[in-house]
Amino acid sequence: MTAENPAIAERTQIVVQWLLDPHRSVAAADLDLQDVWSAEDTLDRESAGLFEVEGHDIAMGSANVFLSARDPEATVARIVEILGRGLLRDGVRIGVAQTTTAARPARAYRPVYPPGLEKFEIG
Repeated sequence: MTAENPAIAERTQIVVQWLLDPHRSVAAADLDLQDVWSAEDTLDRESAGLFEVEGHDIAMGSANVFLSARDPEATVARIVEILGRGLLRDGVRIGVAQTTTAARPARAYRPVYPPGLEKFEIG
């Protein structure tokens, strides 16, 4: 098999993110974690086989749910559909990972949702 075979095509990281108040209380931080688990469960259940939920992190200023997909465009369209049905919290942002160079595999993220989002970073 070659790398061009769709069965082993490279997967792309997609991040579903929402911003957090870095000065939130401990109780609010606990609720943030529950929101992350709920988002992971919803995304896993609603994936329609387009993506896999890979995990999450909560940084100082954001909660991030990491997905892995072979078709980033179809995955983003599916997530936006899930959002439209009110199954994820308000304020969700979506970024698609890009490798910056072949020699330096650090990731940069292309902002894709909401429309007009100019910058997407993992906090």
